[in-house]
Amino acid sequence: MASDRQKEILTLFELVAKPVSQVSLSLRGAAGASLVPSDAELLRIRTNLNLRGRGIGITPRGVPCSLFEWETMEEATKLASLLVAQPTYEEFYKVSMAVRVEVNEEIYVFANMSALIQRKDTSHVRLPPIEEVLPYWYFPSTVISKADSLVKEAADETVGSFTLYIGFQYSFILFFKSQERLVVNYEFAHNERDHEFRVAYFREDIAVNSHHWHWHVAYPFTWEPSQGGMKDRKGELFYYMHQQVIARYDVERLCNSLSRVRPLSDLREPVKEGYFPNLVSTISGTHYEPRSSNMLLKDIEGNTLERLTLWKNRIFEAVHMKFAINEKGERVPLVEPLGIDILGSMVEPAALSLNRPFYGEYHNFGHRIIARIHDPESRYSESRGVMSSTATAMRDPIFYRWHKEIDNIFNEYKEGLQPYTKSEVEWGDVVVNNVSVRGDVTKNTNLLQTYWQDREVLLSSGVDFGRTNPVFVNMRHLQHEEFQYDIEVDNISGNERKATVRIFLAPVFDEFQDKLSLTEQRRLYCELDKYQTNLKAGKQVITRRSEQSNVTLPTVMGFNQLANSNLPETPEEGFCGCGWPGHLLLPKGRPEGMRFVLVVVLTNWEEDKVENLPDKVCGDAASYCGLRNQKYPDKRPMGFPFDRRFSTGAQLSDFLTSNMAEKEIIIRHSGEIVDVKGIFQPAPIF
Repeated sequence: MASDRQKEILTLFELVAKPVSQVSLSLRGAAGASLVPSDAELLRIRTNLNLRGRGIGITPRGVPCSLFEWETMEEATKLASLLVAQPTYEEFYKVSMAVRVEVNEEIYVFANMSALIQRKDTSHVRLPPIEEVLPYWYFPSTVISKADSLVKEAADETVGSFTLYIGFQYSFILFFKSQERLVVNYEFAHNERDHEFRVAYFREDIAVNSHHWHWHVAYPFTWEPSQGGMKDRKGELFYYMHQQVIARYDVERLCNSLSRVRPLSDLREPVKEGYFPNLVSTISGTHYEPRSSNMLLKDIEGNTLERLTLWKNRIFEAVHMKFAINEKGERVPLVEPLGIDILGSMVEPAALSLNRPFYGEYHNFGHRIIARIHDPESRYSESRGVMSSTATAMRDPIFYRWHKEIDNIFNEYKEGLQPYTKSEVEWGDVVVNNVSVRGDVTKNTNLLQTYWQDREVLLSSGVDFGRTNPVFVNMRHLQHEEFQYDIEVDNISGNERKATVRIFLAPVFDEFQDKLSLTEQRRLYCELDKYQTNLKAGKQVITRRSEQSNVTLPTVMGFNQLANSNLPETPEEGFCGCGWPGHLLLPKGRPEGMRFVLVVVLTNWEEDKVENLPDKVCGDAASYCGLRNQKYPDKRPMGFPFDRRFSTGAQLSDFLTSNMAEKEIIIRHSGEIVDVKGIFQPAPIF
């Protein structure tokens, strides 16, 4: 069974809109129950804390928050700092319970998760999946309504069953006894009439959106060193994580015969893409507002499109001049290795921005103005769209257009850097002779398969249905067969060496089926893995499993699994909530097969290593998420060696050095479905 502390932490997030006295204590162990203060003590704690005097509890409860607004994030940061400052775990737990009914629910969840990541006495605790804490961020109101109807209709005995078909998804629904499970299906927003529906499986993937949420919990833009902890290369991580998201999305679009994303550069032209999320807060009943096609962005209260354009021009001027101006009026060079980190903090912007009054809030304000496109003047008191929250923004097609615009700024900076010289890329001690992959299912060399897989997510931990039935949502997501890399290496140094292995994947052809130039392909390289390995002298084959990837997270455990698991209390485990979903390590490919180039690069660990890193840290997804309160575990620029332009040749073969190898592989999508029991089903026929 799970530790008492793990169970206690879970109770902080169970039905967060309700007072603790109204929440089931089923997850609490004996020690947890003894920690729960009486109502009188909770009141005393709240009184002594003087929350309003601390700037906490200002945002009303029941109101969806914009996590891209400084005022909201400052309140969340103050609450997180208060929770981190509690001298003991017991005091932290009681303060968290006490403030629960005083602060906005979304701020409460953000601050608690941020504090749990930072506190040493909770570093071993796994955070519950955010989709089970605040499910209305992830599941349309139709799903929650159908689940509610199932619960109300459920009898004391099983009364029947039926199969529910929605779009290309389906689920076997049973009516069970009052203590048994109920399952309802999920449907993506829109339908086949909207061509963007082809990539809805990516945009609305729960784990993709959860990853974005957790990254911003781990790296809030309001963080400063005075708050404690370490957020090493935070600005560069902001650039690289989002660059990889855009690269992966562009590749998925190519898999589905769609063009690559066009940046949202002209803020005056109509926004072609509409989006109707069908999300409704179960706490307040507030809708996340839709956006019709061809709407126009307009000035909103507190800021204008003209100012947004001014900020962009100032940032581009800094990029081209290779220096920025800080608040003292001093020039700060934008040169490597710190230039990209400084620029990332300027663009987001973070509290660490050199000069936020001058360079503004380009990225964050873009999210806010898009989220208010339907009611820019608040004339009708409408709520915001999904672009207002880090938990929901990636559902919207416009997110990718906006972030392509943001990535273009970083690419402009990278294009201005000198290309890597041969000596900066080559490692003369090592020759990579070949690389190949072999799937566990297909058993074919350099042919990998993707398919659909069903997964169940607990809904009743975040929605009160008034009964004790566990209610689940059946989700369908992309999955791939597990596979193995075989890398043929010759260590010609005569001695043992330690190498960093860097693995990337990119498509071969563009949307017109023309071969991509290396310049175009560079921005489409998706990092698949990065790890260290020891090389003995001479020839050898390095093997690596796909599920070991340093980019992805293993399967996330839900409330029930965490409460009933026997997990070791591993330090740093809590930070593992951040990471790219493992089931999306590979792009979808096509039914007929799609050609990709796989590239492996071995570099000298003696030149890559960061000194004084602890042996045991949560590094499941360090490439995109870093390490908790530690230096980023690689001295090289993120994305090396594809982060800069190339000096010679138009093809990859012209760029390869002896410590690199490429191999063309095929990814084929079978269309088959694996249900929650692991049973293959044939592809649906339309």
